[in-house]
Amino acid sequence: MFLNKLLNNKGSSLVGAIIAMITLGAAAAAIATLTSTDSSSSRDNTNLIKANALAIAGLNDGTYQLDMGQCPAGEKSFADGNYVLTSDAVSNTITATATVDKAVVTRSITTDYAVNCTSLITTDSYLEDNPDGTSTLKKILLSKTCNTQVILDELEVEVNTSDCATNLLCDGTIADNSDDDDDEVQYEECNAPWNKICICHVPPGNPDNKQTLQVSWWGWVHGHKGGNGNHSDDYSGPCEIDNAGDDEEEEVVVITCEETDDSDDILEACPESDGGLTVTKITVDDTTIFQEGSVPADSNLGGASGVPIDTLDAIMAENAFHEVEITFNTAVPVGTWATLTTTFLDESILTNTFKLGNEPGTESVYENPNEDEDAEEDPVLDDSFAVDDGTVVVSSGQQVDLSVIGSALQCGYYGPEINVRVELCIDTNCTQLWGYTDVDGGESYTTTTGNTDSSYWVKANGYLASCGSYNSTRLSTDTLQVKTLTDGQPAPGMEGFAGQQSAEAFLAEYLDNDGNVVLDSNQVIMLFEIGVDVTSNDNYPSGADFQDLVLLMTITDVVE
Repeated sequence: MFLNKLLNNKGSSLVGAIIAMITLGAAAAAIATLTSTDSSSSRDNTNLIKANALAIAGLNDGTYQLDMGQCPAGEKSFADGNYVLTSDAVSNTITATATVDKAVVTRSITTDYAVNCTSLITTDSYLEDNPDGTSTLKKILLSKTCNTQVILDELEVEVNTSDCATNLLCDGTIADNSDDDDDEVQYEECNAPWNKICICHVPPGNPDNKQTLQVSWWGWVHGHKGGNGNHSDDYSGPCEIDNAGDDEEEEVVVITCEETDDSDDILEACPESDGGLTVTKITVDDTTIFQEGSVPADSNLGGASGVPIDTLDAIMAENAFHEVEITFNTAVPVGTWATLTTTFLDESILTNTFKLGNEPGTESVYENPNEDEDAEEDPVLDDSFAVDDGTVVVSSGQQVDLSVIGSALQCGYYGPEINVRVELCIDTNCTQLWGYTDVDGGESYTTTTGNTDSSYWVKANGYLASCGSYNSTRLSTDTLQVKTLTDGQPAPGMEGFAGQQSAEAFLAEYLDNDGNVVLDSNQVIMLFEIGVDVTSNDNYPSGADFQDLVLLMTITDVVE
């Protein structure tokens, strides 16, 4: 579903930083300076090699941080020296400066910030006709998952409105637009008595005023049958009904879908036609970033098919789904094929080719694509609360108990435990629980709702300075990173990372024989995946185990 570059996650760990320092110490040239006046001394050469190794280790650390959705930064010290990480999302560089005694080595690498951080999603988009005769393509999504700024520099839309394209389906087959009713001839009703026959009288010069008549056989043979003058076009039998079956034209429904290998091959062979379509307006999250004749400049013309459009360097700062809408100068034929290309300031590019429907695709990006298709329908919950995308909406006058079932987050396969701390948020106010220190299981907290309904959600933070300054926060509202389960829903079946307990093991006392959770109607379990970014992967990457933090929430009436 996602067309971004998949992240190279290595589980809940910092991988390769120290190994790189040892094994890559004598790697290729770096920018190096020696403040010592005796640069040829054996000690200075040894320090230079060590500093070079530290710089390489720093770049490994920075790359890992970027893959984990963080902005590469920080400092790490070792017995012989240290490195400092800096990054620049505009020039898309990560720089590590390492110092060992008087030797200083600076190394930099370039990487695609935007591609690592952003996904282009079109399965939920659809065409909507506007009152002025134009069309708007709605709900194109740019999903941003890392905390560095991503800047959209250009957007390009290439369309094909030819019959060959619009009739081509995503699976490579051709749409059957024939109407069987068009070939079926229907006649006016005529029940003639035994001594007469039904004929159709067609007045010369006025065929639309034809009439079904009942005449004698004599009258047909000697007057209407092939006669002259007023009867030259008459024929036996009742008149045909014009436009049979066309009482009301049915709306053509097309579902938005993305190209496949089969449709791609055929689409390339189709004649190209842009249908005179140009882009006149683009918005991101209701902010106009392009409008013909005004934004970014008064001289801007509409964006023709296949022509890059300057998008005012739109900054996407928040980690969220950013909704893009594109308005065209006229109505867009349903079934048009489009190729959408987004270019970011760091020159990263995302592209997608899809068929434009008037209804969105059947798979929503807001749902986990790996969710069990055979999962049971949502259970009937206690009417004191409702679960909505990782938020638990609790009615007034309720007591909320939060308990930690367990936590397991580790720095690499053989590294130390990473601390996990928790915040409970009620509407917009968040409270740090249990002294905002590491939790391992058995912790509990109780609060109550006020006179109005309240929304409860949870923040989980993993941190460990000695693990490459590891720091990662996940919200229960991020439904790909956190599973919020109620009675009867399946627990994740993946193994625990690096020999840790699996989520099923943590939930052993809450599971039935089929692996589904058994809870009271007033209980919810939250399973956090903190260490591995799964939001940009169609399939769960190695290391994802959803037991980095396991919480139980119970809602009961306040005891007077």
